[in-house]
Amino acid sequence: MNSPIKPGGGAISSATHDEITAKHRALEKNVAGYKPSDATNAVTQALRYFEDNSRAERDELLKSGLIKTKAEQAAFTWLSERYDHLLRLARDVVMRSFAAENKETTPRASICALAILLSGHAIKWRKFSGNRPDPMTREWLHQIFRTAVAFSVDSVVLSVKIEERQFDATVETLYVRALLLDRFSSGNLPPTRLELLDNWLVAWMGSLWLTRESVPGEPTLGVNTATPQRGLTPHVAGDGAHLFLSLRPMQRQLDRSIREFHRGGIFPGWGIGQGVRMEEHVAVIDFLEREFTLIEAARTHRSKRLSIGTNTIVGMFFGFNEICKMAFAAEKLHSLSGGGADIGIRNAIHLVDVSDGGIGLDMTDEDARLVNVDDLIAVRLEKGRPCVLGVVVRKSNLQRPAATLIGVKVLSRQPVHCAMERVDEANTWQPTEGILLAGNAADGFADSVIVNEKTYIANALLAVTLGARTYELNLRRVRQQGVGWRMAAFDAVVAP
Repeated sequence: MNSPIKPGGGAISSATHDEITAKHRALEKNVAGYKPSDATNAVTQALRYFEDNSRAERDELLKSGLIKTKAEQAAFTWLSERYDHLLRLARDVVMRSFAAENKETTPRASICALAILLSGHAIKWRKFSGNRPDPMTREWLHQIFRTAVAFSVDSVVLSVKIEERQFDATVETLYVRALLLDRFSSGNLPPTRLELLDNWLVAWMGSLWLTRESVPGEPTLGVNTATPQRGLTPHVAGDGAHLFLSLRPMQRQLDRSIREFHRGGIFPGWGIGQGVRMEEHVAVIDFLEREFTLIEAARTHRSKRLSIGTNTIVGMFFGFNEICKMAFAAEKLHSLSGGGADIGIRNAIHLVDVSDGGIGLDMTDEDARLVNVDDLIAVRLEKGRPCVLGVVVRKSNLQRPAATLIGVKVLSRQPVHCAMERVDEANTWQPTEGILLAGNAADGFADSVIVNEKTYIANALLAVTLGARTYELNLRRVRQQGVGWRMAAFDAVVAP
């Protein structure tokens, strides 16, 4: 009989995996004979028993951050399967509850809330286990919420137990939490940070509500519950959304959480955040702020799409060294033949979406596993045109099998590759190279230079010749970075 495995070894709960799985299978056989209200109670009790007996294991796995052993992978997979199984049972009870003669509001609200709560858990744990999202989860999520609205049980206030705490919640607030997990779990958050973010979403549920009209001038996510393939996406006029989530309340909640951190408190005061490093909290804050910025940028730039056909093949170059070597080469200018061979990229890469601020690319899962968030990339969108320089900010599974969407934030549409010199430790000039990026400020304050991570030293001196003049660049703070590269501000003077 299999026991839950602690990363350090050893069983850590009173019930084994096999015992819990057997209870769920027995419930599946018997629950069809229960009245809907009794079936709701039975699934609720099964969830509590499962979470009570797996809490220590889940905490240890999530705090480890990354899957390191086969035993940990098996544990993540088993936990994901348990949430999926309970979710399927809850869905069945939802259908029976609305078909039954008993039309009391609270029981129907309770089973909808349970099914939607489990939907959020299932979305999250599929991400943790490394499995692709189940498209049926989102479709059922929309359907259950539509049913709750149709029978006017979506706003009934319930006391809902999430882990070891009771929260006042409605079907609608749990639906928003699940939709946000669906959106954020397709990003780049590892398990520890996604769990921490979910704790924040649960604590913020009182501020997460949908409106039937969008608020003019506010960054807003929209959803069409009749479109199974679509979750919350940045809203623009004419996109078919009929429910809207303004980001302003969530931004205000994040600001309050940051103030709490500054006062020395750990928000929300419970959950995984109590036992992880402050760097994890800061990383989640950075993630949310970046998401808010991307959503606002999508709204701003949606009306300014570039006239490049989507689903076309583009040329791609990966990493600082390959970009410097190949992306600016004359022999590559009139070709969409990219690079990536050094890291194992094998298949064609297609353009999905492009705007002033970002690019969406469609890659096979096999190739996408070789690309990571914060990687520096160059994209040639058209033959004969310079490459666009960007950084990977999102990886998201597409709806079709074996495909991954790579989201790229544009750093520059006109990067300039330059031969440079740097002062080394012996105070002598050595050849190097860099990429100059022009900012929007007229005084050059926002200009940056990208160099190899080994080249960057704070306040170090670089020299570059542009035209007939040589400039000395004093490297200042790092504005952005990733493996192998640093993008730094600089002060420039004409060399004597």
